[in-house]
Amino acid sequence: MKAQIKLHKLGTPIRPVVNNINAPAHKLAKFLTETLKEHITLPYQYNTKNSTTLAQELKQFKLNTNHRLVTFDIKDLYVNIPTTETLQINKILLETQNNKIISQQILQLLSTTLHQNYFTFDNKIYQPSSGIATGSPLSNDITEIFLQHHEQRLLKHLLEHKTIEHYTRYVC
Repeated sequence: MKAQIKLHKLGTPIRPVVNNINAPAHKLAKFLTETLKEHITLPYQYNTKNSTTLAQELKQFKLNTNHRLVTFDIKDLYVNIPTTETLQINKILLETQNNKIISQQILQLLSTTLHQNYFTFDNKIYQPSSGIATGSPLSNDITEIFLQHHEQRLLKHLLEHKTIEHYTRYVC
């Protein structure tokens, strides 16, 4: 296990990351990462590349006294990604963009991989009770799919009707 220091957080807590290379499903997770990129097209319309780009985007706004800037932080993101819901989102995206047989095969592999969320630490085997593995090659892509689905479902309408003036997601 290694720890990444969260410099942007009060008290500089750590983010534990378990080396997933020796996990039973590691090679399958790497394969699925590439497979999902081939079979699911994501728009990435709300993502910003880095803090410099984010600052430049924010400078473009003409603000008045009615505007409010709101920021959110998703605490413990990976362990809070619901596996069952995420599989359902992937099913919808895969079946929309691919044939049914390919979609079913990818989903079966994805389900197997996401449910094999095991790691060892100090010669003990652990299985977290929820979420996806932090050190898995698949985690970033699964999280991105989950978040983009909810952005499209919940925010797109609010942005189109100017209830929300601007939305950007920045991951640091």
